[in-house]
Amino acid sequence: MVTRWEATKAAWVQGRVGLGRQKRWWKGKGVDFGAMAHPSFVDADEIRAIERPLTIAAAEIDHVFSEGRSHESESILQEGKKIYQITLYSGV
Repeated sequence: MVTRWEATKAAWVQGRVGLGRQKRWWKGKGVDFGAMAHPSFVDADEIRAIERPLTIAAAEIDHVFSEGRSHESESILQEGKKIYQITLYSGV
């Protein structure tokens, strides 16, 4: 469990772009944490590769990052004992 954590570098990913170009920053010492919105084209392997804390902002109504994909991402993060937060915005 993290009891004290200081962040100085963050990465923001607009999900439609995917993590292809940004994921290298999320490994090792590239950034301290990452955030992504509308992660429609982020695949399971990209989620597994993230080594830093992550926050995801997702829409309730999304045919690509569906409820199933959201739950799959959450399971991957849990299994990998990652630090994460998923915020689901209702009605959008």
